[in-house]
Amino acid sequence: MKIVQIGCNNCDDHVFELVSKNADSIETLIVVDPLAKCVEVAKQKYAFLAERLIVVQCAISPTMGVAPFYCPVGDDMSVVASLSKDHIYAHHHSGFTPKGPVNETWVPCLTINSFLESFVSLQTGFHLYIDTEGQDVDILLGLDLARFRVSKIQWESIHSDGPFKVGPKAQALLQKLHRNGYIFDLCDTMNVVATLPE
Repeated sequence: MKIVQIGCNNCDDHVFELVSKNADSIETLIVVDPLAKCVEVAKQKYAFLAERLIVVQCAISPTMGVAPFYCPVGDDMSVVASLSKDHIYAHHHSGFTPKGPVNETWVPCLTINSFLESFVSLQTGFHLYIDTEGQDVDILLGLDLARFRVSKIQWESIHSDGPFKVGPKAQALLQKLHRNGYIFDLCDTMNVVATLPE
């Protein structure tokens, strides 16, 4: 099994559980996060995979280049860290993180296609888990499904059209995936899974 996780944060999630339970069948795990501390945690938590683990520090974004990345001050592994300052502020008002100032760090950004092109083994048959705090749908709308046949895609849909908003972008992604043969399953109130039948 080949897995790509974009936005691994502290690795205390369903992907870590899946990989831990299926360690012998993991061919490759690629984890991506723009936060340096998250990258170090990923290296430690997934060390049991040895050479089958690839950890990359960058942001996956709808556009290439360098962009500001926002994180609440004093929380350099925030679960709401994002390329969108509005996303951070929306969570502040919801009480998920302490109210206060936000740190801005500039990070390198790759599109999903440019990132996946770096890994020849990822042309087909891999699982993609994405949680980029407000960028998931925009990133996936740019995914070249003719080039990369992803077996399973899981993303956080609740922020598809802005913080805590689901709308036309979410529908556009579902339509794109449906046209490409995917079937859907709602994981919970926040996440969607799309699977490509064999």
